[in-house]
Amino acid sequence: MKRVQAAILLLGLCLIGPAPAISQTQTVTLDELSQSARQGDSTAQYELGLAYHHGQITLQDFTLAKYWYEAAADSGNLDAKVQLAGLHAEGLGIDQDYQLAFKLYKQAAEKGHVQSAHIVGTMIETGLVTDAHPDSAIDWYRKAAKQGWADSQAALGVIYHQGEITPQNLELAREWYEKAAAQDNPQALNNLGILYTEALGVARDYEKAAEYYQRSADLGFSRAMTNLGVMYDNGFGVPQSDEIAIKWYQKATEQSRKSRTAIALPNAAQLNSYLESINSDLSVLKKRANRGEKTAQYILGNLYLKGPGVPQDYVLAYHWLNLSGDNELRDELMDRMTKDQLNEAQTRSRNWLTERRR
Repeated sequence: MKRVQAAILLLGLCLIGPAPAISQTQTVTLDELSQSARQGDSTAQYELGLAYHHGQITLQDFTLAKYWYEAAADSGNLDAKVQLAGLHAEGLGIDQDYQLAFKLYKQAAEKGHVQSAHIVGTMIETGLVTDAHPDSAIDWYRKAAKQGWADSQAALGVIYHQGEITPQNLELAREWYEKAAAQDNPQALNNLGILYTEALGVARDYEKAAEYYQRSADLGFSRAMTNLGVMYDNGFGVPQSDEIAIKWYQKATEQSRKSRTAIALPNAAQLNSYLESINSDLSVLKKRANRGEKTAQYILGNLYLKGPGVPQDYVLAYHWLNLSGDNELRDELMDRMTKDQLNEAQTRSRNWLTERRR
């Protein structure tokens, strides 16, 4: 059955965001950075916090990240305050505390930190803080949007599009979507497509709608992939094609499943091959891992994650992957763990490293 399926996207909440660029930690050792941090260098303190936060030149350790972010923030480092707010918001290495996170983000926003202004707006709009009126989110979004923050521009578009916390204004919705779309914001591109599909504040234009969906889909946005499939399914603005429609429907499904797919691991044969190379003795593998052999640590982490010979244990899997330096697999595993498991695993890694240094 052919039908138009177009839906307004509500922007998802992401409080920490991508890892910031680190200017120094790529060229200095952990010891050098630690020495500068202990001497009171706020930039070094901040970057040491980043190093522990993201496990870039050392073990990932949210407790130590918090410690150094706090030291840098106390010295007036605004970026450190923002990262500290993120730890409180996500409950990483500390109890989750939205009110404290909001306070820190707001302080940073008031000093001109653009992304923090967006996050303050998001926390208000989504009800994570209860002592602010929902329509005050508009002021914070506008503050960031006027400085070119595309996510805030798109968020304003959604607010004026929906008309829930302020009267609907489709002209303003389109204007803010267009500003964000000019920066290739996939949500805004998709929602512009919706305006033209459903003739909301504009003349219906299926060709233009399909162009917006295509641009958004090419950026990996699953909702736009679905909407583009609908356009091909119905022949709206594009030549009717069941084949192309199915392709976009399948891509949308694959994209939406990415966060739920199994973590890529060496297969059982590869793991068994490695175990055979050490005479199938798991104790030898553990000894090698405890001596600091990165390959053994990586394989042991994989075994505890999903492999033969040992029961599945996310804490031990994370611990050994953290030590091995395989940040990609470790970070994928982190998304599956509870905060208590993460804290236990990082404490285990910290204690292991402390013992090694004695």
